[in-house]
Order: sequence, then structure tokens, then C-alpha cells
Amino acid sequence: MEVIPAENYPGGQLSREDSFRVIEIRPGERNAPIHVRLLTTNLQDCASYEALSYAWGDLSRTEPIHVVAVGSGGGVRPSAPLPVTTGCADALRRLRLQTGPRTLWVDSICINQSLIPERNQQLHLMPRIYSGASRVVIYLGESSGADGSDVVMDWLRELHEPSDSSTGHLPAPDLEVIRNFLGRRWFTRVWVLQEVRLAREATVVCGDREVPWAAFRELRDWKFNNSVDKGPHRFWKLPYTVQSLVTDGPVSVLPWLPSYHARLLHKLVHTRDLGATDARDKLFAIIPLLEWEIWRHREARPDAYPTNHGQADGEATEFDFYGHPLAKIFIELARELINGTGLYVLYCAATPTAAPGLPSWVPDWSVKSPQVFRDRPELDSLFDNDLSLFNLNPEMPKTWLFSDYTASHGEHGTQLHVEAASGGTIAKLGDVCDIRIDYFPLEQWEGLCEPAHLEVEPDERHLSRFIRVLFKGGISHEHVAVQAVAAIREYNHDKSGKPSHEPPAVFSVLVLASTAQETALMDIFQSTQPSFQRQAERIFHACHRQRLFVTDVGYLGLAPEAVRVGDHVMVIKGLDAPFVVRSELASSDGPGAVRLLGTCYREPSGTTDYGKELYHSSNFEERVIR
Repeated sequence: MEVIPAENYPGGQLSREDSFRVIEIRPGERNAPIHVRLLTTNLQDCASYEALSYAWGDLSRTEPIHVVAVGSGGGVRPSAPLPVTTGCADALRRLRLQTGPRTLWVDSICINQSLIPERNQQLHLMPRIYSGASRVVIYLGESSGADGSDVVMDWLRELHEPSDSSTGHLPAPDLEVIRNFLGRRWFTRVWVLQEVRLAREATVVCGDREVPWAAFRELRDWKFNNSVDKGPHRFWKLPYTVQSLVTDGPVSVLPWLPSYHARLLHKLVHTRDLGATDARDKLFAIIPLLEWEIWRHREARPDAYPTNHGQADGEATEFDFYGHPLAKIFIELARELINGTGLYVLYCAATPTAAPGLPSWVPDWSVKSPQVFRDRPELDSLFDNDLSLFNLNPEMPKTWLFSDYTASHGEHGTQLHVEAASGGTIAKLGDVCDIRIDYFPLEQWEGLCEPAHLEVEPDERHLSRFIRVLFKGGISHEHVAVQAVAAIREYNHDKSGKPSHEPPAVFSVLVLASTAQETALMDIFQSTQPSFQRQAERIFHACHRQRLFVTDVGYLGLAPEAVRVGDHVMVIKGLDAPFVVRSELASSDGPGAVRLLGTCYREPSGTTDYGKELYHSSNFEERVIR
């Protein structure tokens, strides 16, 4: 969107801390030019208004609307054009009445976007603006046959308010149609979380259809009740914006509220793939939700107050979100999260970074999760529900500290000191497994192994160390793991045209989907029983976008695709999952300094968990992460 100079913005200066503006859309026909009155008011004295929740859309595509500004004293400024995105203009046309004015709060119009102090002040007011609105109107865009929006909206209304028509209920649209509809831009934006969560009432508008937001609760229930369906959508998840907003979430049922930092980390993980125009918004947009959780928990469990393990009323850290470079904000945030929740934050740092100057121990929340199998990042299972995991015991000593440094070439930075044990050096490295392009380098990975890696171990009926690594240890039925590996081998042989090997005699292969060349690798278990399919596909979850490695001492493991031969495996005291690290710094920069490349899985030694095996070793020493 074109940002006009502050002096050309049609609205007057906001004089009070709780001042804000609303617009009054003048009545008009559907395609008539848009005329609005810009009114200045305040939270205490404002008349009834609705708040608009929408996706700005392409900022380069704008059109002017006509604005007459009315000051708090009644003075009127002459009409002036104001550029808005086409998405905003479409929303105004759709919501405009033909017979009278309609009062709305619209962020891109009611805030002078070019005046930074005003924008910051108004962002602080936004939770109160949305909670004070008589209704939040969610505008998804105009109807489209491409995603079947009219069909889905009609069906959602039927779910919410079943008709008593003799013709019966509307049948559910094809799941692909529902998924396409939920792929609209609004469902991918981080700001909508507070806009809907804080609303007294919300309604959804798409084209000329309108349904209450509560209809999406029925969608959630419908999906849950139909989760036994097989096919490519079996493991599809509702967008986080829907799943999180139609339920009160796990905090409302806890006898005590997890700490502020624990809940902040939880939300940052789950909103990582949501978008924002400014990357700083990825943090700022979710902070009001933490305050809402405190209010909601007080309401649901008043008996938990005022004694609440000292956790309920944790104060938010004051960040100057828009006054510093993005890297500085993320570094300060990471320090706060580590001091408040422990080193679990390092699990989130294993992605490429887009913010220049970001240390490897700092998560870049502006970068989406790495491509994952079945739309479920591995971290989801760790950060899903057990928020108590991230409540630090104040009596436990900290195993980390921070320090500032200056490198030999003059660069200044912040480094993290931890206690870590070495797990060897990567000596052999396989290709990247990519399930989405039907490439699972099973045979190439086997070629890196020693004979002992491929032999069935005495304490395992069917499993070699190699197979256990392929599932990252997540095996509940051994015969399923063996059959899954055999099916992938068959698939590879069919694709390459090479003769297939006979499967081992210790099991019989179930009837699997055809491995003809037109079948996708990710679908080869589609014709099996659901329980078999879930367990067999764990190999895809474990290996997608991973590389098999062999260390210099003969251990096997799986690591992110960025690793290379010569990188090191280490485990950090306080964490179970090992990390792959790289020594990239000159000796003059300090001994033992490394960069994190991400978490990895390394095979256990016998039945002992790898992290615990090293945790109880005597090899811990201080390491510096930059």
C-alpha cells in the first residue's frame, strides 16, 4: 500500500492516550465510488462501531477512496483521496449499506501508517479497540468458483443452523474444496488471532454470504467426527487460526496457569507459519492473547488466585518493537525466553535465518518451519499441550549464561555459554530424503552403513540399528517398521526399473498401494488399515528433508539437510535431543565456539536414550554458541 506523507494524511492529530479514529461509510450502490467520513473519538466516549478483520493483500495494488475528516471538535477538513489496497476497497464496498451509513474501525485507514509514534500508540490500543467493538466483521474476500467459497459458506451455515427443509441437509463439500477455502489469505495472518479472540461477537463475510464465526466450531467438530476417512487428507489439520480460535485452549482447564514466558514460547511456535507485513508483528500480535489467557483463567478458576505458584501474573517484557533492528529484537526475545523457560528455545533455532546478524542460538520467528511431511512440524508434538514442561524450577541451577564479544574482524555479538558433551564427528553423509518428490535414498543410505548397522540385533526380533534410526526410535510395532522399509525398497525398484529383492522371510508384506510409476511415494500406504498407515508413515515424518550420517566412531543418525562432513554432534545439558554444530570461527575468536545447525537424532546405545547416555557422562565442558 502506498504510504502517504504524514502531513498529507486527512485525519487530525490524536490528542489523548485513548484517542482513535473510526470511519463512517456513506451509503452507495455496489460499484459506486467509496466515500467515508473519518471521525476522531476515544475509548470512553465512542459510539457503537464494528471492527474490520481482513487481509491487506498486495500492497502494490491500490485504489483511492474519498475521505472527509471530522475532528473531535466537529471541524471538517476538505475531502482528500486516500490510497487503500484493493482488498480493503473490496471490503468497504461489500460492507457498505445502500440506505444509511455504517461505522467501522479499519486499521489501514484509521491509523496514520506513516507516523510511527502514532502507529505504535494505536497498536497498543488495538486489543481495547477490538474488544470494545459491538462486532468484529471478518472479510475473507469475494466469492470464487476456484475455491468453491459459496458452496462452503452455505454448508457452514447449514452446520450451524440445520434447516428443517424436506429436501434434507446440504451434503458436505469435497474435502479438497474445504481445504482450498481455508487456504484464503485471512487464515494465514497472525493479526487475526487477537482480532477474533478479543471480539464480543464475530461474523464472517465472503462475497454475499455471511455466517457467524461460531459456525467454524461446528467445522472443527465435523472434522473430528469424520477423521476416520482415508485418503490424502487423512492427516490434514485445520489452520491454526481456526483450531485455536474455536476453543478456549489448554490453559483454561489447568489448575494453575503456566508462566508468561512458557505461554509466549508456545504461541510463537504455533504461529510461526502465519504471516505479517512486518516481521516484528509476529511477536506483537500475540502478546494481547497472553493477557486474555490470564483473564480467561481467572474467570474459569477463581480458586487459583491469588496464590498461583507465582506464575499467573508474569509481566510482559517491554520491547520497543519498531525502534530496533529485527535481529536485536529477536536476540532480546531469545534471552528472555531462555531465562524464563530454559534451553528448549534452542529447538526452535534450527531454521535458516532471514534477519542479518542473528546468532545461531536465536530463533528467527519470521522464517517459516522447514517443509514437513503431512503439514505437521516435528516440534508440534513437543510444544502441543504440556506447557508445564517450560515452567522452570527456580531452585534448579541454570546451566547457561550470556556474554557479549567482539570477533577478530570487529563484529560485535552476543554468545550463549552452555555445558555440552561431544558425540563424534560426521564422517559419512547421505543424500537428502524428499518424500514430496518421491525420493527416498534408502539404498544409498544403506551403502554408507557398516554390516553391523544392517544386522538384526539380538534384543530386537526384526529390527536392525538402521531401521530404528529411520523411525527415529518411534516404533511401536516392529513388523510395521520392517514392512514399511520393504515397501519403500519395492517402490524404488519399480521406479528405477531394477529387479526387486524378495522381502525377508521373517514377515509377510501386507497388501500395499500400487507402486506403479504414477503413484506418489507418500501414498503407498493409503490402502492399508489406518493404524498400520499411521505407524508406517512415521518413517516419512522422521526422514523427510533429512540426511543419514555416520560418525567417526560408527554411530548412525539423521540430521538436517544443511549439515556436511566434518560437522560435529553434541548434546547440551538440560536437553535430550542432540544438535549438529559447526566450528566456523578462527582460533583467535575463542576456543570451542560453534554454530548450531539444528537438532538431530542419533541412535541409542543399546536401550539407553542418547541424551541421557551423554547427560550422565563425565565429558561435559563449556561450549560457546554464536
